[in-house]
Amino acid sequence: GKVLQCVSTSDTVTLINTTSTTYVTNGIDLDITPSATSSKILLLYQHNMYLAAGAGEHMGMTIYRDATDLAGDEGLILNQLNSDWIPVSMTYLDSPSSTSSLNYEIFFKTSGPTCYGGYADWRPASFVALEIGA
Repeated sequence: GKVLQCVSTSDTVTLINTTSTTYVTNGIDLDITPSATSSKILLLYQHNMYLAAGAGEHMGMTIYRDATDLAGDEGLILNQLNSDWIPVSMTYLDSPSSTSSLNYEIFFKTSGPTCYGGYADWRPASFVALEIGA
């Protein structure tokens, strides 16, 4: 296959989330319209996250395509032993079988107490979608 198109976004949002057992959006999304139903979409996400340390604290991340949770329980799980900023990245290869506009969005959840993502202009989030032809 070859890369048919590239769509990307970068954001310097500061995300704050308290304990949540369900995934919530972090506000970073992008749209891409595949040129063929046989195309695959390679998703690349990078961000810095902060999770306050505590016994058994963890954060999970996933990617949604429209209303579909793509990674679910297979999503990225971080366990934190010390309060610190952690570089986070996720890669996912989607097979949407569609030529309609698709919205991809990053979601996360934490066991608590608080999770931060990004920090003003410091290390913004980067989200890229590559359409890969068959």
